Amino acid sequence: MRIRISFAILLIVAFLSLTISSCNDNLASDGYMEVGFPIVFYRIFNGKCFDCKFEQGFMILKFAFDISLLFVSVFVSDRLMKRILK
Repeated sequence: MRIRISFAILLIVAFLSLTISSCNDNLASDGYMEVGFPIVFYRIFNGKCFDCKFEQGFMILKFAFDISLLFVSVFVSDRLMKRILK
């Protein structure tokens, strides 16, 4: 039981560290900043844009999908660990 809980915590920490490490910050050079792994759920643009085709700000549906992917991966890994440790 302790191994499964520690593995779930390790998976959540890995997911958060991948989200932080995959952040693109180009705001200083009239670029954009994106946060999110594997799906970008926060994007901000700091330059001039006349024909912007992408969403900006916090995208709640993409964030919810990102979190649901995390929960599904924790659930699947928990089931796999349960079968392996029998």
